[in-house]
Amino acid sequence: MNRDKRNSSLLIKDKKVQEDIRKLVVARIRTFSEDFRVSIGGVAKGYSKEELVRSVEKNDKIGKEVTAIQMEYLKDMAQGKIYSFDGNSHNKTKL
Repeated sequence: MNRDKRNSSLLIKDKKVQEDIRKLVVARIRTFSEDFRVSIGGVAKGYSKEELVRSVEKNDKIGKEVTAIQMEYLKDMAQGKIYSFDGNSHNKTKL
């Protein structure tokens, strides 16, 4: 999904819901390994786990992108687009 479409799908006006979403994303990021780094927006050195947490909490450009990506992932997982559940396996990844 392109960036504009992904970000427009998160246009939630309720400030409490926005804050709850950021808290959810921060909680998910905190589960990442301590040596986790991710490159977003062409930044070669990437961002550490704590840098991502700060960006999400500040709701800056990178934080908004991370939030959109995490919410897209959770939506896809809830819709069964990531895992297939059949009688034999609970973790059969759809590729």
